[in-house]
Amino acid sequence: MKRGKAAGLDKLTTEHLVHSHPVLFAILAKLFNIIMLAGYVPYGFRLSYTVPLPKVKNVSSTNAVDNYRAISISPILSKIFERCI
Repeated sequence: MKRGKAAGLDKLTTEHLVHSHPVLFAILAKLFNIIMLAGYVPYGFRLSYTVPLPKVKNVSSTNAVDNYRAISISPILSKIFERCI
């Protein structure tokens, strides 16, 4: 995963996981296995927020909806879970 990206609603970034204790990866593996066995995704994994970004800079009418694109920022743990699947 790329570093330096924005934090999700849980305020965790990739750097938090990179610099964490090695036991965290065993805990996450158990969590992901339980999620798979239960067939239930935690509510926090489904949350994200959307940020509008202007498509073109220096546009005179930046208030038009067509001049923006949306990016969605998801929690880092849900991104890791998706990659593991």
